[in-house]
Amino acid sequence: MPDMDMENGSGFYLARDAKIEMLLSAPSRELSNEQKEYWQGVNREVNTPFTFGYYEGWTNIISGFELLTFALFAVCIVIALFLQANIRRVRMP
Repeated sequence: MPDMDMENGSGFYLARDAKIEMLLSAPSRELSNEQKEYWQGVNREVNTPFTFGYYEGWTNIISGFELLTFALFAVCIVIALFLQANIRRVRMP
């Protein structure tokens, strides 16, 4: 990456605009001129430059622990009940 020319985003935004134009102009999509104008307007509203960074990563991971804890608790209860049933069956004459 140190060799990359970062001027103009290394052509990323130009390539993105070209790709969007190609997709909108594809005959297989059968878009009307109004639809194309709408999607071009949506594209113009996208804020640039794009930024990458942390977005609630740990919050999402920690919130997943609630479900994991519940699942582990449920598995433990099922295993305990299964073992109790097997123990009672073995002790029966």
